[in-house]
Amino acid sequence: IFTVDIFNEGVDIPEINQVLLVRPTESPIIFIQQLGRGLRKFKNKDFVVILDFIGNYNNNYMIPLALSGDRSYDKDRLRRYLMEGNKIIPGVSSINFDEISKKKIYESINNASFSKIALFKEKYKNLKFKLGRIPLLCDFYENADFNPELILAHNKFDCYHSFLSYVDDDYNGELSDEETASLKFISKKLLKGIRPHEAIILNCLKFNKYFTIEMIEKCLSEIYGLENQKDSINGAINFLSLNFYRKEKGEGYQANTVKGFVGDAIPYENIFFDDDFKISDYFRNCLANPTYLKHFEDAIKYSLLKYKDIFHDENPFKLYEKYSREEVLRLLNWKYFMNGQNIGGYKIKYNTCPIFVTYNKAEDISQTINYDDHFINKETFYWMSRDNRKTSSAELEPLINYNGLDVELFIQKNNDEGIEFYYIGKLTPLKYKQLYRNIDGKEKPIVNFTFEINTPVKDELYDYFTNDFEE
Repeated sequence: IFTVDIFNEGVDIPEINQVLLVRPTESPIIFIQQLGRGLRKFKNKDFVVILDFIGNYNNNYMIPLALSGDRSYDKDRLRRYLMEGNKIIPGVSSINFDEISKKKIYESINNASFSKIALFKEKYKNLKFKLGRIPLLCDFYENADFNPELILAHNKFDCYHSFLSYVDDDYNGELSDEETASLKFISKKLLKGIRPHEAIILNCLKFNKYFTIEMIEKCLSEIYGLENQKDSINGAINFLSLNFYRKEKGEGYQANTVKGFVGDAIPYENIFFDDDFKISDYFRNCLANPTYLKHFEDAIKYSLLKYKDIFHDENPFKLYEKYSREEVLRLLNWKYFMNGQNIGGYKIKYNTCPIFVTYNKAEDISQTINYDDHFINKETFYWMSRDNRKTSSAELEPLINYNGLDVELFIQKNNDEGIEFYYIGKLTPLKYKQLYRNIDGKEKPIVNFTFEINTPVKDELYDYFTNDFEE
């Protein structure tokens, strides 16, 4: 039996054991309905055959999207569903993917584009219809319908105000260029919610027009149970005053599109516990605009919700969450920003050493940076220094003569995952060895380190990194 537009919603024929896909769809709901026509149990029916004539398999990221019920279009959530499906799928259902299927779905997730403005418009209009009003960022989050950070990551939209002005004629908010720049900074840097310190400081400035470190410490302790936070508060002040983006010996860059939120910013090393920090005239003027104030409050609320639900931890980093290099430097309370090219795979500074590893190197990678970094097991990691380094190199002295250096490991599977890395945990050096590699016919020195991973890597993530999903 072959039908067109007849076996639709409400039709239940358990005997169906073969489904032909002959029309394309990018809707996970329709996709799972199409598959579902053949997924009913029936006597002597062990499986269903899917014949895909239209190439829907190219969109097989829709499988975890549909089965999980997660409509956020967040790639990391989809990857986690593949890793941990049986642990997080609701009810008594279970799902298993063979290794080849996993590989294909991971590839589909990596290659999928969830930054289409048409998708943004569709999700926005659906939520607006549901709420009966213009949705805020927090409405997206609380309805779990779509990840609005995808909208704000699009280079067409500086902030949510820019998006609303573009898609909705009912929206009539107005912002100056300075106010837009301020919201852009908050949207791009704080919305993710990696820590609450900046958001709490900004709220204090909004309500009180000033704050002290003591006030912020009290809020962090009472609301989030965070103690001994002075260094992180200093780091947040350094960030919000934009001192973080000042140049140091040619490193970093000057942020010239937005002004600081903290007035008369004090140099990082001169901050004291009882210092008063006043609101900047720039920030005070922005808050006077009701449109700015509404979007500011929405963004800060969103950031704190994200922190509470996802990133909350007694440590600066949450195990197995993802961070960019810039976010890592912020959370380590570095005084100055350093671009990714200058950091490379690692940088030892301020008694910290963040290590960034791309586990599966690109096939065309230069020999000089094709390092053999890998897990020995779930508790041990094999890592190589930069090229042309010896055990006598001053750069490596803090690792070789280890004495409390804060070594943090971040890994991404491959370059398809973008600029973010999974946080694997703290490392302790166990041993090191001088090695030599043949690069373009010359013996180049390099130092190998074996690290203990202080918290053994969880099974799902370990398998994700170490399994190439080869046939």
